[in-house]
Amino acid sequence: MDKKGRMVIVGIILAYAVYQMSKAFYLDGDIMWHYKTGGYILSHLSVPKHDIFSWQPNLTWMPHEWLHDVYLYLFYSTFGIWAARILLVASIAAPIFIAYNYNKENIIDIYGFLIYIAVLKLIEASSFCVRPSEVSTLILVMATVLIIDEKKHRNIIYFILTVLFVNIHGGAIASMLIIPVLCMFADLVIFLATKEKMDVKANLKILLIAFLGSLINPQGIFIYKYTTNVFFNSYIKDNILEYKPLNLNLAAAVAILGIMLCFGASKKFRELKKEDIRKYAVMLAFLSGGIAVRRMIYPAYCLLAIFGFQYFQEYLISLKILDKDHTILQRHYKIILTACAVVAVAILTSMQIKKPVLGYVDYVKDEESNLNEAANFIKENNINDHLYNHYNIGANLILLDVKTYVDTRCDPFIKEFSGSTSLADFFDITTGTNKENKPVAVLWDELKEKYGFKYGLFYKGIWLDRELAYSLKLRGYKTLFENEDYTIISVEDQE
Repeated sequence: MDKKGRMVIVGIILAYAVYQMSKAFYLDGDIMWHYKTGGYILSHLSVPKHDIFSWQPNLTWMPHEWLHDVYLYLFYSTFGIWAARILLVASIAAPIFIAYNYNKENIIDIYGFLIYIAVLKLIEASSFCVRPSEVSTLILVMATVLIIDEKKHRNIIYFILTVLFVNIHGGAIASMLIIPVLCMFADLVIFLATKEKMDVKANLKILLIAFLGSLINPQGIFIYKYTTNVFFNSYIKDNILEYKPLNLNLAAAVAILGIMLCFGASKKFRELKKEDIRKYAVMLAFLSGGIAVRRMIYPAYCLLAIFGFQYFQEYLISLKILDKDHTILQRHYKIILTACAVVAVAILTSMQIKKPVLGYVDYVKDEESNLNEAANFIKENNINDHLYNHYNIGANLILLDVKTYVDTRCDPFIKEFSGSTSLADFFDITTGTNKENKPVAVLWDELKEKYGFKYGLFYKGIWLDRELAYSLKLRGYKTLFENEDYTIISVEDQE
């Protein structure tokens, strides 16, 4: 591809990323406690070893994403909402740039590459937010490329990438170890198909390097306590929407490749290069488990963007969408695709939200917000002790320096981490998992008795909080504060 073609690709990628930057985008409640944790680390120059945000005593906490918290705080405190937008642009553009750089020697036509990226974006079709996973996924992708293509100095670079990964997203550190394992399996397939000698020593070496690199973090070997609990904690997986353990389905990848090998594909495997087999193994491992889970779509999309293009291009050639000499996309396809792109851009532009978009942190900290008003009442009247709050409001309260009952960090409130059953008890109300089918008000009374609630902060935008506040008012409990969105009730004093 010539220089002009490369400039067109770069320009389109940047234009798309900037367009996304100007839109309203998804930022979940986690950003608040990440932001607050980053501020704590920088002011104390240490990573917390225990819970610092809840009023419940003796809760342990492992901030395994501490490095993400630090750079998020630095970006946000410096640039405000632009910090989130900069990180958003990076998460959108970076995998496409990596995919382009990886495939640039094989790109026959600009349109073919852009069609491929567009198709993947339609498959991925989820909102981005400022999560540690956006950054850690890019590290994982770079590490995978390093191993598959056996790049120079890969051992040293893989070690450095593992150290970065474990400090940005330590709870998913197993993924850095699983990639070498997948490559070992791919080498086994190569051996079975071609009898090419396996380099077991080199594979084990990279696995050991990844493990040693993973230990360079504030938690040391105990980071694997977190990882193990995430893998095997079925309660989180079953009760928190979209929260799934790392979903690299190694067994499914083995089964799919095995079937391909046994049922007539062995000739095809003999024609493939070593790195091609490895790409198949990695992509299948993600797709067979990850594509169905929203939080795993992004890494699956990134890996497909990089490793899948050559197969996609071959498919276009087989459909004769590329012309007979395979150099350019046929003219009528270009006209149709350009027209579709113009219409799509026009529709998306018409859907733009015109008013300025506040970042989540800016919104929650806004002095005129209803939540800030409620939080100020709590602090001014010293009623923070034993305060009930809904799980989804917890991170907002953390940002406003109000101690929580539960919040979206999850870990401190789970038996496997702290010995606490706070989260399980809370979700008994919200998901109706109690087998006795007790009314919500009765379940809440039991919760109050167990945790000694003195006050309750109820958000009118959540059905559970509305029901609880209504029930408590009917029973004569004293309303201390109320505005358009929030109600604070003393659950000990009655009118």
